[in-house]
Amino acid sequence: MNYRINKQFPRFGIVSMFFLFLSTCALCAGNIVARIDQDTITVQDFIKEWEDQERPELSTATTAESQQEKREVLNQLVDRHLLFLQAKKERITVDPQLIEQMITVEKANYPTESEFIKSLRKKGFSLKEYREYLADDLRIRQLLLRHVYSHVTVTDEEVKLVYTLNSARYISPEKVRLRTIFIKVPTTATAEEKGEKLAKAKLALMKLKLGSAFEDIAKTFSDSENAARGGDAGYVTREMLEKAPEVCNIAFSLDIGEISDVIETKYGYYILKVEGKVAARGKSFWEVRDQIRTELTRERVTARFNQYLAELRTQYSIELFPENLP
Repeated sequence: MNYRINKQFPRFGIVSMFFLFLSTCALCAGNIVARIDQDTITVQDFIKEWEDQERPELSTATTAESQQEKREVLNQLVDRHLLFLQAKKERITVDPQLIEQMITVEKANYPTESEFIKSLRKKGFSLKEYREYLADDLRIRQLLLRHVYSHVTVTDEEVKLVYTLNSARYISPEKVRLRTIFIKVPTTATAEEKGEKLAKAKLALMKLKLGSAFEDIAKTFSDSENAARGGDAGYVTREMLEKAPEVCNIAFSLDIGEISDVIETKYGYYILKVEGKVAARGKSFWEVRDQIRTELTRERVTARFNQYLAELRTQYSIELFPENLP
């Protein structure tokens, strides 16, 4: 959203301005979804934000749940506009050269400058408007650095305390190293086609039982992405196999070196070989120290951010017009 929503009026005479106001006030009233002090957020601003978030089509968003979604998006727009206004109030500035550097870096992702400009147009920006958008975004980042991030600290002692109190949470799960042969069965396959796929899987299993190397059979028979690696799927956890519970149950019941029978799933047929096992174990403090620090920091930043927004909401006059939402 371009935060410079309200443009300066041309310098009409007082009488002309009065008639202009009378002719447009009815239209404007229905086009405003929020007012913050003298600034407004329009229906067009809301629609752009809704589409940017890839929400459902507005024409179909009529349920109570989607109405709640609309209120959430509206409140997000208000919060962002509050941040913009406060950054402006605190006279936070941005180095124009930094903006140009950012644009130069982004241009490098496109074969030509015209392609870059075309991509901006798809997003609803001219190059000038995009510069303004980047500048506003950087101002808000500086504002948050000043009032949110600089207020958040996490000490080593706090990290250690969290680990001590929650060490049971930090578990390295049980893993098995698998090689797989996968014979894919399309969802549209006929009974005859399914029979052909099963016959192929049984032929692969027979060759394995006659002494063929699993790697060779996987390269020849498997439809999996890991076929070129001889079916090597690496170490997997139960969670990684949760979409195929039949495979999961057998994978963790096989002994090292053991090969499974043909396993039928909704995706197709599998043959497994277990090549290694790692038992579940508790992780050491040093393994999870950075994870805990990141989690604590994220929680505190979120809490401070919400607190700061609540403070800003008391400093500005805010009116919402949800009845004007599309």
